[in-house]
Amino acid sequence: MRQRFSHGMAISLRYLALPSDRLPDEIARELEGNPFLEQSEEEYDEQVFAPALRLADESSHDIILIGEGWQGGSDSAQGALRYPDDRGGVQFEQTLQDYLREQLPRLQCPSSLEQLACALIDHIDERGYLCYTSAELAQFLDAGIQEVEVVRTIIQSADPAGIAARDTGECLLLQAERVGAGPDVLLAIREGLECSAARDIHSLAEVCGTDDERAYEIAGLVASFHPYPGRLFPSADSSILVFPEAYLHIVDDAVEIRFNSAVTPHLACIGLEGTNAGSVPQKLAELAARARICVDALELRMQTVARLIVFLADYQHGFLCAAEPLRPLSQKELADALSLSPSTISRAIKDKYVLVDGKRLELERLVARAVRGTGGMVSREQTMMLLGQLIDSERKDAPFSDEELSRLLAKRGVAISRKGVAQLRRVMHLPSSYGRCRKG
Repeated sequence: MRQRFSHGMAISLRYLALPSDRLPDEIARELEGNPFLEQSEEEYDEQVFAPALRLADESSHDIILIGEGWQGGSDSAQGALRYPDDRGGVQFEQTLQDYLREQLPRLQCPSSLEQLACALIDHIDERGYLCYTSAELAQFLDAGIQEVEVVRTIIQSADPAGIAARDTGECLLLQAERVGAGPDVLLAIREGLECSAARDIHSLAEVCGTDDERAYEIAGLVASFHPYPGRLFPSADSSILVFPEAYLHIVDDAVEIRFNSAVTPHLACIGLEGTNAGSVPQKLAELAARARICVDALELRMQTVARLIVFLADYQHGFLCAAEPLRPLSQKELADALSLSPSTISRAIKDKYVLVDGKRLELERLVARAVRGTGGMVSREQTMMLLGQLIDSERKDAPFSDEELSRLLAKRGVAISRKGVAQLRRVMHLPSSYGRCRKG
């Protein structure tokens, strides 16, 4: 039997499901068509955040909520929080290629090699990889192989770390070297990446010649690296405008959270006196009732998203503060923890973002779906890393099919169907074996 929603519930679910960049426009239309609504210049008060504050108080880690005139959660000094603009939006327009070219003077690239450097930068793909060999690049660009190697090394010293790598392994090595990782971490990437991605801690410890505790730390550090640094930037014909639900600031081992009121405007009802009387025209009575519903629905959205972010900040604290792997977490588990329905969780995390010290992070990413591995449940993010490594290692004239990738993942301790492989490929923006095939 299909569940029937009240008018108020339908509006609440619609507001919750709307992406943060579209909600202000929806509210603007409501304000224009309803004389009983106005936008309040005041931020939501502490009462709206009371459920999130209780979660912060009960959290296992230092989670601090900061609002206008109030502060709650675990004890910690307030850090220096910075907000992009009055609208709460952050626009990313600069492409990866533009960003790299700007850095060439700082990287002390010889003027005689600047033209070659710009040409190599143009050959970097959307993942941030420079997949061609030095010999191939030398032939394409009519340059010497040694010159190409020198310029590639210069570009690899640019930000973001891991850029201009030939494959995932080299990309992760570059990031490890950038943070001064020890020899055991470099060895784990060179020889134990499959164990690390599959969370097979015992095998990783054997590869690195260390104990399980240190192997767990190594796996966490490797998982914190971005396998595709180029995807942090928009393409040449687009820009990324992000309206974060909240700003997160990491201070030592604490997470400070301030919610973005520009995304969920604070509305107030005006002129409602006497609108419940029978003498009021039906149209006005309906608008007055809708005004009350809209105010309540927005407060409920703010409460729900706030509780969700506080819970995730606590649950994924190791990922946010200590570069540990994401902990597997299903939408049902999250729903049970917050006493919400899975469908509400799905609406609440879809197309929603937070800014963590200026870096965009999707809420969906923090709800890390699990895949069964030999060392227990493995997050989808770790499975995607392993899948990317397999595709990087395949023959370009005979790429693996999804069925073959499924079998190879199973041999590495990750059980996933052919259909599951295809779904992950699409998430990773990777074509099918037919699309990856390069003959001749």
